[in-house]
Amino acid sequence: MKVSVIFHSVSANTYLCAKEICGILSDEIGKEKVGIYRVRDRKIDFLKTEFPIVLEYYEEIMNIPLVNNDIVKDSDVIIMGSPTYFGNVSAQLKDFLDDTSVFWENAELYGKRFLAFATAGNSAGGADVCLKTLDNYAQHMGMVVLPVPSNLSIKMPAYGLVHYSGDLGDNRPGINFKKAAEECLKSILNIL
Repeated sequence: MKVSVIFHSVSANTYLCAKEICGILSDEIGKEKVGIYRVRDRKIDFLKTEFPIVLEYYEEIMNIPLVNNDIVKDSDVIIMGSPTYFGNVSAQLKDFLDDTSVFWENAELYGKRFLAFATAGNSAGGADVCLKTLDNYAQHMGMVVLPVPSNLSIKMPAYGLVHYSGDLGDNRPGINFKKAAEECLKSILNIL
């Protein structure tokens, strides 16, 4: 089984969630079966001059390999995360999703497993809508959307995992996200 964790992140919260997910999966199924990838962000160099928080993990994020269509096609499980921008995925992640449209006509992603995660400033920020957008993409591509168990000790939306980063993006993912991710991923691994 090959798992790819794909993300877009500016202030690093979505990256830190992706990193946590990779760590949990590496412990469970082996590091060699899990890859972490970022989508291209042509605005990140500008944003790092405007928002100091971007600099905190900038180099670490830039050292993550860029995802490409071959990686997606070779994955059995795709776990995808985005910051929530106006109740939707970021433009950078949407651009990547649009690039994968070449797989749609021949259903080349059919049957692959998919799980979404998102970050948002607060619970009114539209993370559930962002997650629905990712799940909708997966369904259009013929992927099987993996459910978030309703009995997690840390409640999450049914559509995926969420971290609320605060209005300034400085509330980093902590024990609550880690615990929810561990419980969710272990449940999902039981059905794969």
